[in-house]
Amino acid sequence: MFKKAIRDLEESQTMVFVGQAWTWLGYGHWLIGDYGTALEFGEKGLKIHTDLGLPLSRSVGHWFCGLAHCSLGNLEEAGVQAEQALKYSLANNEKQHQGTSWRLKGMVLAKADPGQLETAVEHIRRANTIHEELGMQPWSACGYFSLGDVYAESGRKDEALMNLKKAESMFREMGMDDWLAKAQEALAKL
Repeated sequence: MFKKAIRDLEESQTMVFVGQAWTWLGYGHWLIGDYGTALEFGEKGLKIHTDLGLPLSRSVGHWFCGLAHCSLGNLEEAGVQAEQALKYSLANNEKQHQGTSWRLKGMVLAKADPGQLETAVEHIRRANTIHEELGMQPWSACGYFSLGDVYAESGRKDEALMNLKKAESMFREMGMDDWLAKAQEALAKL
């Protein structure tokens, strides 16, 4: 669908949405674990958006590129992208994207500096608060998944179980089957 959207948007010269479409096509690749292609498409989308001088929603491109870098283990660049995502989401009062930016900052910090786990957890909880206040339960569920993940990586099994079970329950309730499978896989590893 995003490939068709990109083609149609480019043909109609509706460039204001082309960068976002490339970014979300990248997100689709990220969801299936194709992180290299995800990053390539995310960077292309961010470049288009930036070259057009569009500050609104630029945070999405930075967030996604940060997420892809984090998944590839490029933690320094992931941190830079997370900071940019937060900067633009705050400047443009994009509440949802402030939440995704805080969550990414927490995920990156937990991986880059395990000694900063509590700060990382605070960032992710801050994201969840934002998403819950906005009624964005799918994003909140992903936040609980991220909390479970960072706790699991730090060896804190009880906190990991609690958060992953909450995420699993929310994913099941909302019919988010792909994320439900990810939560069940993470729980099985504990």
